[in-house]
Amino acid sequence: MNACENIIGKPCRDAVNKKILIFITDDDSDKFIETVKRINTEDYAESIEVKIKTDMDSVKHTEWNISRYGEYFYAIVRDNTEKHIHAEKKNKKWKNRFFRRKKLESLGVLAGGIAHDFNNILMAILGHSELARMEINSSSPAYGNLKEIEYASKKHQNYAVRCLHIPEELHIPLKKLILICLLMKCCIL
Repeated sequence: MNACENIIGKPCRDAVNKKILIFITDDDSDKFIETVKRINTEDYAESIEVKIKTDMDSVKHTEWNISRYGEYFYAIVRDNTEKHIHAEKKNKKWKNRFFRRKKLESLGVLAGGIAHDFNNILMAILGHSELARMEINSSSPAYGNLKEIEYASKKHQNYAVRCLHIPEELHIPLKKLILICLLMKCCIL
């Protein structure tokens, strides 16, 4: 199989005296025509990337180096399909990483918001339990319960505060921040 057959999927003799546009995909045909017009009027060589329709109903990504000599056009065509596929895979991989990172960042913001709200609730519980303890006698059975409420609120408030400040102070990755927030949730429940 020669180079021509590799690219268009049929023997070169089948391509001779055919309009080249029958091999170029519809979305690239206008670009190809404009390039050839520029080369024809300005008499210089130009490189262009176009997709070629093959005999097997697939598409090949090609690079054409086109020049004109007299009334004839000459082209060196290079098959860049593998390079294009590799670039697409690499691009998709980076996009996936980017979106995964964005999702983790969103989860971190959500976890921080939950920790902030939780901290506000604990502050209300802590403040009201201290006020109630100041109103009752220290010999009352409720006094000890109020001290336990205050102790638990302060203990869990530290988890919420740590969850809010860990990424800023310790530069811990977002995954660990989320893990700590989840651990905090498990400890509270």
